Amino acid sequence: MAENVFRLYNELRDAAQTVFSPSVSLALDDAGLSRMQAALGIRGDWGVWEVPPEFMPDGQLQALAQRRCDIEQLDEEGTVDRSRIAEAWTEIIRYGVVRSLVPATRGLPKPSTIISELKTLVRVVRVVLQKDPITEGFWSQINEREFPRGIGAVVANTLRGFRDRGYISDCPTKDPVVVGAESERDRFGEEDSDEQIEQVNSWQPFPDAFTSECGWRSIYLIKVLGPTLLDALESALKEKLPQRRDGLPLHPRRQQVSAAEVRDVIIADWDWRTPGGAPLDVLELEFNLKKTIGRGMQKGQQLPKFTWPPKTFADAWTLLPILQGAHLFPVCLASGPRASEVCSFNDNCLVEAESVGARIIGKTYKLVDGVGGRLRDFACPDIVATALLQQVRLATLVKERSGMKGNHLWVHIKTFGRGRMGEKQLIISQFLHGYAVKLGITHFLDEHSKVHVHRFRKTLARVVALSLVNSPSVLMDCFGHEDPDMTIRSYILSDKQIAREVLVVQRELVVLMAVDIIDDSENVGGPAGEKLRERKAEFLQLLGKSEFEPQDAYEFAKRETFDGRTWMMVSPGVYCTIPTEEGGLCSKGQHGTNPAYCRGGCPFQLLTEYHKVRSNDAISEIVRHLERAIDEDEPMIIAQWAGQLKSWIGRWPGVEEEWRINPIVQKYWGGERTCDEKE
Repeated sequence: MAENVFRLYNELRDAAQTVFSPSVSLALDDAGLSRMQAALGIRGDWGVWEVPPEFMPDGQLQALAQRRCDIEQLDEEGTVDRSRIAEAWTEIIRYGVVRSLVPATRGLPKPSTIISELKTLVRVVRVVLQKDPITEGFWSQINEREFPRGIGAVVANTLRGFRDRGYISDCPTKDPVVVGAESERDRFGEEDSDEQIEQVNSWQPFPDAFTSECGWRSIYLIKVLGPTLLDALESALKEKLPQRRDGLPLHPRRQQVSAAEVRDVIIADWDWRTPGGAPLDVLELEFNLKKTIGRGMQKGQQLPKFTWPPKTFADAWTLLPILQGAHLFPVCLASGPRASEVCSFNDNCLVEAESVGARIIGKTYKLVDGVGGRLRDFACPDIVATALLQQVRLATLVKERSGMKGNHLWVHIKTFGRGRMGEKQLIISQFLHGYAVKLGITHFLDEHSKVHVHRFRKTLARVVALSLVNSPSVLMDCFGHEDPDMTIRSYILSDKQIAREVLVVQRELVVLMAVDIIDDSENVGGPAGEKLRERKAEFLQLLGKSEFEPQDAYEFAKRETFDGRTWMMVSPGVYCTIPTEEGGLCSKGQHGTNPAYCRGGCPFQLLTEYHKVRSNDAISEIVRHLERAIDEDEPMIIAQWAGQLKSWIGRWPGVEEEWRINPIVQKYWGGERTCDEKE
């Protein structure tokens, strides 16, 4: 279907391009522009630009308000002369037609981009129409600074480009630019400027508290409440409803009442249990919900608060939006899909990939030529796979009750507002914010902020940036980006505190690494091992204890690592403990370290038990290569491996004692004892 839509739009655009030129563009009147609009497949009579939903990406952009603009939006108060409004709409539609047919800097845009730019022009022109005209042209009445930042700057530049190429008669004006060198202006005595600097606030990651609180609640709902709730509702809907004696269907109202009575009995008597079989008498969380009462309400009476367990079918059904929100949370957080990508998931989106495991198949529309999008896969951890399988059950249940068809995954649970039960849920961000409201956790959000799908992407970017060294590469693959600059600037660095948080996390990891080493200090080696044991004994003596408690080990590790500023892992089992103001053998007496030149015998080298096993294996491999070089009479290779032997054998006394009786080792090592420290 998508390929057919993509082909249709291309065919319509190609046909229109054959008769389009700068002279044609300038000569088009209202009727001509209306014909060109229809030729592009854009709906609406003159005064309306409505993009068909199939030309738009999946999700909320398919809502009518997102794909339509009209002439009435130019003067909502009715105070502007109609002739000026007609002129403004003509030029806006001329821009829409030219934009659809003439490649700009980035080629031909998609219909979603064009309608977004037309909406921007409507907002800009609406303000200009309130002023008296100052020039004969239309666009020249507007200054580029009146356009909003971001997309507004793109529209202004595009208008200028079309003017230069002859497709429109004029373009927005620019402020004069001073060319040449002038002396600095003396601002002493000038009044303060009232001009406000416009700032664009991008979506920020969720606060850690919100992610944590919403996360554990979502997992609890998926694993504990979801299975038994769906079982109960499926059983209630399967229950046979009463019929008239003559076999004819009941009156719709009577049928509704009878169905509620039968289903209420099933829900009231349901044995609520966890998947493990334990009684589910009390939930570990509360809902910000009201009970559902069919009749008997009086004026001014408030609905009572929902209490577990539900006593009626309507109350149990009210929990389905919460369960669907719980399914959405890990799906959005696991790989950060855009809203259109989430909406593209269907009931067959979960697949098993060879050597990879479960993956989600969906569509992406960003950075893709054409309106059809392209297929791509998304990460699918175990909890996401569980959520998707359960969501398929939920969607099937809702669609069967409502009689809706389709393979869409996210559904309207109830019929109200603009959505009917069983229809595709397009506005994912609004639904997720409602989920947070029902859980009663919106106070964990930033002040005056809401839940939005894009914040999941920013949160994932923050988590990856704080935890992985090669985070840009990981996020590029996860988000489907082609340019690392887009990943770094738009996501990682959009959080202004990320650099400070990276340093904090890095230091905390160093301290935790030191805690593990200190707990096993009796088995560490290297020149720094014995010193570490001595300082540990002194610290215990100061505390008056014989062994560390967890907090003691943490405090000692912070002291040893200078609050996480020193100590680093050079290689598995090898650690550098050089203090901040000192240098070692690797840095040739200068401050700091150079791990590439780490060598045995450095007084700051610390070795763990893992390195002892590694040393034994390394010496075994060295001896094998030495024997081969001796047999082949290769003096240079013999000298090379002999040097490696001397480097490795002196690191652990036990390893040295084990290998010193080997004749090859005795010959090329010399037999001198190099390890004096205790194991």
